[in-house]
Amino acid sequence: MDRLESKVGHTLTIMCTNISLPIYETNQIENKLLDGSLHIQTIGEPLKIFKVEVLSTKENAEKINEMQNIGEEIYLVAETRKYRGLIRKPIIWTMKGMYQGKTTKYIGEVELVILEEIT
Repeated sequence: MDRLESKVGHTLTIMCTNISLPIYETNQIENKLLDGSLHIQTIGEPLKIFKVEVLSTKENAEKINEMQNIGEEIYLVAETRKYRGLIRKPIIWTMKGMYQGKTTKYIGEVELVILEEIT
């Protein structure tokens, strides 16, 4: 099952859905040359980003928010692969009712900048 984990292996989500294809973001400078042609200069390596919709309990949603605020690494386990990354921006959580009839669940979209593919 697809999920987010802490660096010590604790599962932080009930499930992850709608995992995007990788988005590659680069720093580019565009210049129009004297002859009218366009020159694009790419600076550095592109960022690899996944957008992931996650379902989590209130406690774990707060933990994920804290990890984003302090820049702590988080792990995405998707199918047979595991990625180490950072949450790029604050998550807007929406309450989605009860989980197993006892715990309130929340859904949010995580933008994850991949630092390394582990497996």
